Amino acid sequence: MLTPQQIETYFTKKKPSIFTFIGCAFFAIGGLFLIADGEFFSGFAVLIFFGGGGALAYLTYKNFPTDAQIDETFEQIKEMRKKQVFSKLGINEEDIIREPLTIIGFNSYTHSKKGEDGVYRFNPMQMEAIYFTNNQLLIASVEIDIMCQSESDYSGRTNEFFYRDISTVSIYDEDNSKRFIIKVHGQNECNIRINTSNKQSLVAAEEAVISIRKALRENKA
Repeated sequence: MLTPQQIETYFTKKKPSIFTFIGCAFFAIGGLFLIADGEFFSGFAVLIFFGGGGALAYLTYKNFPTDAQIDETFEQIKEMRKKQVFSKLGINEEDIIREPLTIIGFNSYTHSKKGEDGVYRFNPMQMEAIYFTNNQLLIASVEIDIMCQSESDYSGRTNEFFYRDISTVSIYDEDNSKRFIIKVHGQNECNIRINTSNKQSLVAAEEAVISIRKALRENKA
């Protein structure tokens, strides 16, 4: 798991180009030639300056947090929060009658960055964990801030609704993005913006709509 400092670096710093290291290496080699030609002082200065700069650039490039490391850290924090959610709902596993749903999105964020894979990453994110029981839909809305990594950093709320009270489950377009909503008696009880650059998140939201609508039809039949 990345440290909060590494995560801050990922979102706020620009990854150095490998060409910076290569350029410094060429200049450092030039310093060696100067030393070989008897220009000891000048060559040594060039070698120290560009050699040290190149080494620093290489280490920064090599150790810079990757998209995959950010995703892995997010998954670890998400799984921890999901376990906390289940305990806070106060239900047993046998109460769950259908596969639970997890929807990831955001409403506000502090950091954002487009990864090398073209996917935008945001922090903090929001998780909607949805559980089905015989008569109710249980929804936990939880903030996932990957810089807050302890169980005591939990921030969220839980609600439970009778199926008959749910009026709308849908995804709609909003400002070049999509928003997932669940309305109860006409009021938004679940409202989350989907990161459409992340196809997995979008597909999960679309499948959630289908699954919840199916549960509503079965319960109201």
